[in-house]
Formats: sequence, structure tokens, C-alpha cells
Amino acid sequence: MENVERITSVTLQKALKIFKDAGYGFSYQILDASRCGVPQLRKRFFLVCLLSAPDSFLDDYLNQYLTEKPMTIFDYLSHELGIEYYYRHP
Repeated sequence: MENVERITSVTLQKALKIFKDAGYGFSYQILDASRCGVPQLRKRFFLVCLLSAPDSFLDDYLNQYLTEKPMTIFDYLSHELGIEYYYRHP
């Protein structure tokens, strides 16, 4: 399940109860795409469920691979386009 970061808490709680009642464990986080190797400053809500898994089963793995520096279009394309520097007017 993936949606914008502003998913309502009432909707989320209903979904989590349905999954929990069906025997699923879940991990959910709001991730910034630019810290996941995508040159897009966008936060998204992700919910991953797995049958018979404990809650938060994926959290450590997801946090382990987040970058400290957000990826930019320059970071992503500069080598392919042969660009050595980039100026963006404020």
C-alpha cells in the first residue's frame, strides 16, 4: 500500500486493524524519495504487510539504506550529460 504522506489516521487505523485481524504483521514509514536513490523531493507513505510477521519487521532494513544526502537531478544525470557544475538561480 502506498499513498501520499497525508494519509488520514482514521483510514490508516482501519486498514491496520483489517491486516492485523487477518494475521498480518506490518511495517509502515513515510520515506523521502530523494534519500532512496530517486532524484525527487517527495515524501510518500509505504505500508508493507507479511503474513505471520511481527510488526515493524522491515523498519531496520529500510532505515539502513537511506542516504544522508538527498539525491538531486544533478547527482543523477551530471555524469551522463557531461556536466561539471550546475547553477540554479535562487
